[in-house]
Formats: sequence, structure tokens, C-alpha cells
Amino acid sequence: MRRTIAFRLWWVALLLLILGPSAAARETRAVVRGRTPLVNALSYFPLQLGNTWHYARQGAGAVDTWRAAVSERFVSPAGRAYFAIDGYFGPRRLLRTAPGNAVWEYNPGIPGDNLVYQLGAPVGTTWVLQLEPLPLLASPLPDCFTGSRLTVGSRSEVVTVPGGVFTDVVRIDWSGPCADAGITAEWFAPGVGLIKRTEDSFTGPITSELVQAELGPQLLPQAPYATVLSIDRPEYVNDLMPPLGPDSIPTVRGAFTVRNSTAIPINLPFGGCKSLAIVVFDALGNEVLRARSDDGGCCLCTIFQPFRLLRNVLALPFAFKLQTPDGQPLKDGRYGIAVTLETLDEPKVRPSATVTIEVRSVH
Repeated sequence: MRRTIAFRLWWVALLLLILGPSAAARETRAVVRGRTPLVNALSYFPLQLGNTWHYARQGAGAVDTWRAAVSERFVSPAGRAYFAIDGYFGPRRLLRTAPGNAVWEYNPGIPGDNLVYQLGAPVGTTWVLQLEPLPLLASPLPDCFTGSRLTVGSRSEVVTVPGGVFTDVVRIDWSGPCADAGITAEWFAPGVGLIKRTEDSFTGPITSELVQAELGPQLLPQAPYATVLSIDRPEYVNDLMPPLGPDSIPTVRGAFTVRNSTAIPINLPFGGCKSLAIVVFDALGNEVLRARSDDGGCCLCTIFQPFRLLRNVLALPFAFKLQTPDGQPLKDGRYGIAVTLETLDEPKVRPSATVTIEVRSVH
């Protein structure tokens, strides 16, 4: 019996030598290989044409807003692609991302580039930020970015801002060259980018927080419970150049959506059909036209039609011409469009939303 066991063990050892590392070791390496691309896939500084971030900045009793946007793709003479981002470090900067969530700035004077961030580096990693100098007219204020020492302070923070709640947030601590001025810390969320920034100033600390972002098809915040009014454009044109045709007066096309992705049900009672009441009003609040839309049900029927919204979306499209009851085009100016879901609830508690549009005419 012992000889049989020893013989089997000898064959197992020989088999391991022939096959190389054990299956467990190969599985461990496979997990590591599979894990690395996932980290890089969720970029902490996503650069894509059209990406836009909106921030609210508060300090010294005042609140204002600022935005950063990716406006252009640039290819260097060496064939390397960069993206122009406006508003992030002031005027336009040409940046690119690299494996490991590193961010680099285009430097036309040397073969290499300027290191901006190491967002994939371990906690404690430190580097010195160098940015390309800007013309004096483009940046009349002192440059408190260049020469700053940046350190990865954390990789596991949970941060709540108006744009959402984010986990696995990377915090970058700053030590800048300007006294009582400059960035002190930044927070980056995977797949989103900068969500929070703190600064020093002569009047006290300043905090910027992400309010809204458009990142390709992703829109933030992704509110679990919300009413959304979407229309096809912010401006509509009356084409009054002769000859006038059926398309001289523009048509508004859109959709009204109620989204509830929570586990708490919302009961929306209807009578016969699901319908929308649409009101357009001028800058003084006067109603100028009224329209409606429905899902094609029997709106004249006195049928109680309950609708339970739970982890789902109720969306109703609509289309109507921007014309007065007597068929005339609206005058040039600003208007509001209010859309209300016609449930059997009291009018004041029915889901609704409003957007603003501009109307102008060409003759």
C-alpha cells in the first residue's frame, strides 16, 4: 500500500515537472491578467470628443460654475493622438491617456511629453507637475499649477457630489508653488474623471464639485427616480420666406419620461389612456398654445387604468407645431414648454417638467 502511494506521488511530481507550473498558479496568473485590463478600461481621465463636465464652485460665500470639455482631436507630427480639453487647467491643453491611467500633455519641444497624472499608481507615489507655458494674454494670472508636487493619497474613497455617489475614488494631494493659492486636492472616479477639487485662495478655501457630465452615451447624474423632458433642439425657426409651405412653422418633437429604478413602487392612476398635457408660455408667463399627446388608448373611456412603476421607465413621445390657436407662428423670443402627465391625481402632484426654447424667424 505504501509502495503504491509512493509510486503515485512520484508520478504526480514527474507530471508537474513536465507540465510546468501548477494549475493553481496558472489560474492565479489568469486572474491577474484579467484584472489589469479592467482597471485600464475604467479610465480615471476619460478623453473622448464631446465629453463635458460641469462643476459648481463655492467659496467665500459665493457660488459660480465652470466647465471642462473635450473639443478636438489632434495628431502630432510623430503620429500620436491627443485631445484638446478646454477649461480644465484654464485655456486649451492637449492631453492623452496611457496604460496605467497616466495622463500626459503634448510637448512640442522634446520627444517625450509632460507628465500630468499617474492615476493608476500606488498610494504614496509622487511626481512634479510640469505644464506647457501659456501666452500672457491667454493666462494673465500666475501659474500655480506648474511645479506642484502631486501625491496619490488614496485609492478607495467614497465621495458624494451633486453628480452622484462614487466609489473607488482616487485622491491626489497637491503641494503647489503659490502661497494661499492653487489646488490642494483632487478626486477622480473611474469612468468619470474629476468629481471634486479643493483650492486655497486669499479669501479662503474653494471647493468645486461635479454637477453634471456628458460622457458619450452616459449622462450624469443617473437619478434613480426622475422625470425627464427631452426635445429635439433648443431653437426653432419660422421659415417665413415665400412661398410658405407646410413646414414653414416648426414642429417640436420630444418625449416625457418618468424613471423609477428603485425598489419602492410608484402608483400612477390613469383614466382610459396614458396622456400628456403640453403648455407653451411666453416670458411673461402667458399661455400661448396648448397641445396633448397619448399612448393611443381610449382616452374618452371612463376606465380606471392603474400603472405601477417599479424598476422601470414610462416614456410618452409627443410632437406639436409651434403655432397659436389661429394657426399663426409664434413671435420671436424665449418660451417655456411645460409637460404634465395626466394622471387622476390632484394637478399639483402630477409628474411634470419644463424646458426653455428660443423662437426666431427668417423672412
